[in-house]
Amino acid sequence: EVGRFNWSASKPGGSKTFYAATNHDPVTGARGACSLHRFIASLMGMDMSALIDHENMNGLDCRGKNLRPATKATNARNRGIDRNNTSGVKGVHFEAFTGRYRAEIWVDNKHLRLGRYDTIAEAEAVVLAARREHHGEFANDGKGMLQ
Repeated sequence: EVGRFNWSASKPGGSKTFYAATNHDPVTGARGACSLHRFIASLMGMDMSALIDHENMNGLDCRGKNLRPATKATNARNRGIDRNNTSGVKGVHFEAFTGRYRAEIWVDNKHLRLGRYDTIAEAEAVVLAARREHHGEFANDGKGMLQ
């Protein structure tokens, strides 16, 4: 099915990720952009009203085992580390005024502050444990999925 169309890598406006897309809707044949991951998800019978998340954060990896339905909130949990992060650990920030590391995550649009710690290792351990507890299968350390 996929081979019937010409696919190319594109980077939608505002995105940091490349995705494979075609200029024809594979279902109707009408002109209009269609992403490969959504096309494959539809062939697999996934709920197309949901967002489709790439588990390994690689937008060009459209193997069925890498795709899963997601809400906006769960999809946001599976993202990389922010560009402006200076600690190197997702959810950990150094506070110059306290000389300590602040740990925090977001859970269902709520900012969950996990405390301040003397070392980055302590703050990272707390953040990773909180992600496992609150983010479930979408838990991510900014580099990939947590086990």
